[in-house]
Amino acid sequence: MAIEVIKTEEKYKRTDEVLDYDFIFTKFLSNGADSIASCTVTVPGGLSAGTKSNTTTVVKQFLSGGTNGGVYEVLCSITTSSGRTKKLKLILYVID
Repeated sequence: MAIEVIKTEEKYKRTDEVLDYDFIFTKFLSNGADSIASCTVTVPGGLSAGTKSNTTTVVKQFLSGGTNGGVYEVLCSITTSSGRTKKLKLILYVID
């Protein structure tokens, strides 16, 4: 059984802010021969997902909402042009 290790980053926002968050896959795609072909960002209930975009190495997701004191896990999954897959996780703390 393979164990999947997901790199996690922690960020903070206020309940009334709409902010963009970058999921950076540059190190994973460092050979330059591969790039992001598709991406999915899973946003938990309580947060609202806005515009999502990506370059060949970075996925950007706008997020709003959240409850003061809430802790949310946002998961970004990519598939590369050569068929590899990778996930990054954002732990988002909402504070006022």
